[in-house]
Amino acid sequence: MTRRNSIDVLFGRWKDGRPVRRIYTNHGDGAALAQSSFIPNANHRTLQKNHTDIIKSQEGVSAIMALLGLQSSSLQTLHMASEHQDSEPQSAIVILNENGDVSFMEENNHLQRGKDPSMLIIVNPKNKEYRMRFSSRSNASRIFIGQFLPEDTIVWNEYTIRGSGTKRATFKFRMEQPSHNRLFVE
Repeated sequence: MTRRNSIDVLFGRWKDGRPVRRIYTNHGDGAALAQSSFIPNANHRTLQKNHTDIIKSQEGVSAIMALLGLQSSSLQTLHMASEHQDSEPQSAIVILNENGDVSFMEENNHLQRGKDPSMLIIVNPKNKEYRMRFSSRSNASRIFIGQFLPEDTIVWNEYTIRGSGTKRATFKFRMEQPSHNRLFVE
């Protein structure tokens, strides 16, 4: 990469540097440089997968869990609950329970779980309240909720739920106000 020129600065292009050559690939959406996705001082790995396949593959989920410092030894490929099965994912909510299981109740009171009981991904979530259950194997569980929204908006929240056993909670999701989305434990 080289420094961006004055036209790039004026139009807000290539904030992290102007590329000097292109690498053509069928992976990704072509909208960002791979280097732009690197977190400073982190162990960088590039997976040859598109955005959706990263969170659906064993390799991708293991890398995400390692980055978050969570166990992934018994991790299986994720099942993703989708509010719109026929459409390409545009957004997602990722729920991780560090010390237990997570599930949510669908409108028909059917309990939805992922293949890995400590993680659940809701693809293309609707604006609504998601009723959830968290079970804990210790006196406290850390719950991580990531919201991956259009226009590269990503919001992570961390919650601590005290006490062992099963707890019910509600996650109020509004796409337009991600910073206001909160988990309410009953």
